[in-house]
Amino acid sequence: PTSSGDLRAHADPSLVEAAAVELDPRSLQVIAYASTSTAYVLGHREERELIARLADRWDLPVCSTPASAVDALRHLGAERLAVVHPPWFGEDRNVLGAAYFRDQGFSVSSALADVTTDPARVEPDEVVEWVTENVPAQVDAVFLGGNGFRAARAIGPLEQRLDRSVLESNQVLLWSVNESLGTPLHVRGFGRLLEP
Repeated sequence: PTSSGDLRAHADPSLVEAAAVELDPRSLQVIAYASTSTAYVLGHREERELIARLADRWDLPVCSTPASAVDALRHLGAERLAVVHPPWFGEDRNVLGAAYFRDQGFSVSSALADVTTDPARVEPDEVVEWVTENVPAQVDAVFLGGNGFRAARAIGPLEQRLDRSVLESNQVLLWSVNESLGTPLHVRGFGRLLEP
């Protein structure tokens, strides 16, 4: 789904529950809800309600992308945030993303990265160059938002250039999953968040 209405419809609890029923809960330790833009459309309160319902229903930890980003930002002590989205998010989703973080107390600047519009062709170097040239100097952290935004390999080089924490949708979701399981994850090259 691409429209806000379609994203909201696909996050309907009955549809999410129907998808979760396809999983075998005996083989699961955690559920990860990987849709940055859906959470933006829902807003942080409704997103947290959705994951709480799933957690109660399945008696498992449930993590979602933007909520994981907020938890990671707070863990790192960041208050001033630059949010960078892929161009296919469009200005409406970019505005919703900024509001999502502002509503939770962060000072936010947000932008659509001027990179290729084909998700499969996004290269880390392209992301590194654009972010380095366009992110305000006064931010504490950068969030590369969008689970389909192939930017994980840009995290390490960006942290070296910017000397501040860089978070990315899939990275924060992985961090949150491991935190909820109590299994620390130490991975080099994918940001301070995952390093010992």
